Amino acid sequence: MRTLFAGLNLPDRLIRETDQHELAVQSLANIVVQELDRTVQVLDRLRDGLQFWHFPVLRDEESRCWREELEGYRDLLQSLERIRTPGHLRTFAYTEAQVKQMLKGRGILYEYERLQRALESLRPQLELITLGENTLPQNVSWREEVHEVRSEQQQRLQDPAQRLQPHTIALVKGALENLHSSYVEAYLLLHNAERLNPSQDARKQRLIRDPRHAQLRALAALDFLPESELERWEQPLRELVVCMGCTTADLQKRSVCHHCNFHPRSVGQIGQPALDRLEQAERDFGLLYDRWVANLCQELKKETALANLDALTEAQRRPVQSFIASGELPEKLSRELVEAMQDA
Repeated sequence: MRTLFAGLNLPDRLIRETDQHELAVQSLANIVVQELDRTVQVLDRLRDGLQFWHFPVLRDEESRCWREELEGYRDLLQSLERIRTPGHLRTFAYTEAQVKQMLKGRGILYEYERLQRALESLRPQLELITLGENTLPQNVSWREEVHEVRSEQQQRLQDPAQRLQPHTIALVKGALENLHSSYVEAYLLLHNAERLNPSQDARKQRLIRDPRHAQLRALAALDFLPESELERWEQPLRELVVCMGCTTADLQKRSVCHHCNFHPRSVGQIGQPALDRLEQAERDFGLLYDRWVANLCQELKKETALANLDALTEAQRRPVQSFIASGELPEKLSRELVEAMQDA
């Protein structure tokens, strides 16, 4: 019993002095209350393995040894539950060697709990990395860095001599923080390529509101001008998204921009940057406008169209003839003028 009390950090006098046996029984009961449930819970967790960042912290052999020693300590605590009076102290059946062996599980219990607390202290950093893995596409170089850092930390945490050293946990935390900084750089690079900033969005809005765009939209009603061509120009322009601006500070607690919620994996293959697409749309717009105006003028100069013009009223015919002569459209195309062009 003295070996038991020493192993449980209880005063030796509790078992040595008869008048202390009531207190000895109560002290044992307190230990059982404090540690039996914890031991059972740790055994349950070890069945699934102690996981961190998708790898087991305990290797198979070490996990098996921990379970065996914890089971021995659990059995010891369960036997202590039956000691309810000073007289029961004399019924304690384990030998000194057995007690020493079973008490090894107590050290394992405390080591597991220290390890669990250490790993929990790393959860905030690890959660950001996990979010990053779910956010960035598969082909970014950051994923190679993740693989390297994970392998390094796995070696550290699976080494019993290293894992609970204060500097080890600090090294793991620092590695995770550095990896998150690399994530932020990779994310912002993709974000800034895929989003327009406010000044670029102003260019997009000017293009959309350009009077010539309204002219083309009105002319798309004509049978001989392909509306699909205009839609092919409009579609990528509509898909350009503006963002007020994402900064490093915005990504310290989250994985995506809170302004525009840009999620690279949902976009799929990142292609031409948004600014390049905008500039391409600006170039294509001028070409499209000139081509449509030229085609319209050419169609209206055909003999059939000129003959049909004679069938129109003077009010209908005059603006069409003015366009044919000048090659320039009025800033605002009326529905009547478009219908007259269609009838020509």
